[in-house]
Amino acid sequence: MATGTTCALILVVSTFAFAAGLHGETQDLPGDECNEPGCSQNAMQLRVLKRYTETATNDCQDLQDITEGVCKQEVAWARETGIQQHPEWYPGLSAQSSPLDFQCKVFQASQSKCPRPCGVACTPPTPPPKAAPTCAGVVSEKCLCVFDIDRTLTSKQGMQDKCPGSKDSDGIKDTAYGGGDLVLSQLAASGLSKTFCSKCYVGIVSHGDGSGPLSTERKELLEALKTDAMEHLVLRAWNAAWSDMKLMTPFYVAYPDALKQEAVLKILDWYASQEVCIQRENTYFFDDKDENILPFRGTGMNAQQISCQSRDPILGWGDVGLCGATQGELKADKGVSVCKIDCGWSEWSAWSGCSASCGGGQRSRNRGVIIKPRNGGKACGNGNEMEACNPEACPTTTTTTTTTTTTTTTTASTSSTASTASTVQGDPAAEAPELESPADEIADAQPAPKLESPPEEAADAQPDNA
Repeated sequence: MATGTTCALILVVSTFAFAAGLHGETQDLPGDECNEPGCSQNAMQLRVLKRYTETATNDCQDLQDITEGVCKQEVAWARETGIQQHPEWYPGLSAQSSPLDFQCKVFQASQSKCPRPCGVACTPPTPPPKAAPTCAGVVSEKCLCVFDIDRTLTSKQGMQDKCPGSKDSDGIKDTAYGGGDLVLSQLAASGLSKTFCSKCYVGIVSHGDGSGPLSTERKELLEALKTDAMEHLVLRAWNAAWSDMKLMTPFYVAYPDALKQEAVLKILDWYASQEVCIQRENTYFFDDKDENILPFRGTGMNAQQISCQSRDPILGWGDVGLCGATQGELKADKGVSVCKIDCGWSEWSAWSGCSASCGGGQRSRNRGVIIKPRNGGKACGNGNEMEACNPEACPTTTTTTTTTTTTTTTTASTSSTASTASTVQGDPAAEAPELESPADEIADAQPAPKLESPPEEAADAQPDNA
């Protein structure tokens, strides 16, 4: 029973302590902890039950021991007259039932007439639940601001140097989108004091779970959402005193995207149960994803997309915010509005090589889309770019040809033929020098001396006619 007692004590401290108990966060109270969802609600139920149980346990007294009051007369009338005239008032009893059984019925009908009898099992009566208050027809100027968590109250982990005004949490864990150290957005880091929400009640509706029960992240977020209205909110314990009542809270986690408008309506019901009436037209919801904003159309509530100037290119082509909400984005504008998100590009690639080394060529570079345009934002266009390169004229080339001619003349004393060889070196297409004809060379040469045969040899040379 210690856990229930601790949670009940939380309820009288503040609304934010209540929220911590609801989600299992009571580290500030040494010893006992609420570690289950609904702990605060259960504590209130236990508190009521304990009150009746203590009354029943400590105040029993049997009929024969009663010396004063109207109990004996009431029991006698019930046994003799009541059971005969109104048997429906005494279910399970007859005229033969014991006086203690009738004492129990009188006790259950009115504890002021009879104490609980000790001699028979007699449970205390169950008080009828008080009807939940309604805000129907109530005109109120009170307002409500409801926030998403991830990339609304937080920035992307590790981006504190690129997100102006954000705040590193010094090692507090944030399990959203892959996890890392918690970075509070500029809004959460600065608080609501300089926004119109500073005068409003607050709520949370998140698809993420705020890093789970007992997380330090939840404590940090609730600290960031303090307002005067929340600090002075007094919880009405009777609103959650019965096990058959619907569990409600102003802080919803693990709630599906595109259905958050339903959770905000439940938050309005919760505040109504606390006798705080807030009109739909004075209810404002803030989220970084347009799929959670657009469904608010037609609900009578207001919704605004935030983190318009900082989108995460890694998650869904910019579907998700990067740095989260800023104080300047919180406006009491009526209606539903989403961000016009322009196309976002990667860095340009390096230029390619030029297609020509001189005389004019082309080179190119490209970039890729990392954020797709949404809601009427600027279109992407062409991601390729070309430009001229190496425009200077190519140099003119002059060729010089040198021809070398070598002539060799050979004269044989034993031959009547003179041989001449010529070798031409150089460009075969060039004009060769005119050479003298061999006949001219022979004419210029001295004739060879005529040789005569000896007479004896001539005689011998005559043909034989014999």
